Amino acid sequence: MREVKYRIYSKSRKEMFPDGFGESVCSGMIKMALAYNEQSIKLGKGPVFSKDSLPKTGIYLPTDDKDLIFMDYTGLIDKTSNRIFNGDILKDDEKFLWKVHFKQGAYYAECNDLMADQLLSSVNLYCKVVGNVYDNADLLRV
Repeated sequence: MREVKYRIYSKSRKEMFPDGFGESVCSGMIKMALAYNEQSIKLGKGPVFSKDSLPKTGIYLPTDDKDLIFMDYTGLIDKTSNRIFNGDILKDDEKFLWKVHFKQGAYYAECNDLMADQLLSSVNLYCKVVGNVYDNADLLRV
């Protein structure tokens, strides 16, 4: 089973949240929920929810911000051991650029110059992450 991790991009701010942001948000929200539960018990109102009902993993953002883009981790690394996320741009040894995307239940890398769409697992170790489609869209323009 692959690790479930996310990178989060804000379109309005035009910035990527730092790696690990999702995990720290989740951890912080669970701690806040537990503290709220304890306070409710102290006030004689009883528990709001059981500790077992809280999720152990996931991302919870206290926002209605519809411009957040969640880029999921593919479970694969590049040739320099960097994690590859959906939406990343890769460069291979021959300087061709590949865009990572998800379709038909698998991650693919698409190279317009070669008119190729390969399973990501067949090219990832020959490539290096050089950006993503949100911060570096200019890399993909002809």
